[in-house]
Amino acid sequence: MSRSNKNSHADGSLLATLGRLFLRDCKHHLRKQSDILNPICFFVIICSLFPLGLSADRELLNTIGGGIIWVSVLLSLMMGLNQLFRDDYEAGVLEQFLFTHTSLTQVVLAKIAAYWCLSALPMIILSPIVGTAYHLTGDQIWVLVIGLALGSPTLALLGSIGSALTLNLKNGGVLLAILILPLFAPVLIFGAGMVNAIHIGLPVNAQLSVLGALMFGSLSLAPFATSFALKNSLDY
Repeated sequence: MSRSNKNSHADGSLLATLGRLFLRDCKHHLRKQSDILNPICFFVIICSLFPLGLSADRELLNTIGGGIIWVSVLLSLMMGLNQLFRDDYEAGVLEQFLFTHTSLTQVVLAKIAAYWCLSALPMIILSPIVGTAYHLTGDQIWVLVIGLALGSPTLALLGSIGSALTLNLKNGGVLLAILILPLFAPVLIFGAGMVNAIHIGLPVNAQLSVLGALMFGSLSLAPFATSFALKNSLDY
């Protein structure tokens, strides 16, 4: 068999493995509907309460709307991070992956992808509707959606590291927040800053480039760091 055929076969088996793991985790989340509904409901509630509790001033809501939506997405995603690996850890599934020589990096990628698709993606879809409550313009909503599409995978990838580090702690939620919130700060700053930049008429190319760089950097490093942390939590 030629080298090119071997490489294509390896790539095909890798994608097939990732696909099976992804579908497995999606089915697991769909069986526990609270894992999907709670973050989405939390996101909608937070975004709905601020216009009711603050002034009805159009300019004020437009100024703070992007930041509030970004913070709401961040907090909503954090709700599920503590359970990202815990169910498989308590059931012994993670150890079985090691015994079957399945790459933990592949497991991590599949879990993050399933978590993002079922938690972050619905919030991105809802963000234009939520944005209308803050009187965001069409350009602001467009930039908000693009920013969330680039920034939310970074939040999930970085959050997986903290979830793996606190895996064997019974009450690791507070420690998880302390570990990952500083990592989330750059994404939040540049993401919310884009919406405000459009509001005052400034370009957003720089912020988009930074968010893209953060996403690809996290995608390159976070799965390996998470798999290493999982092995330490499993004492392997």
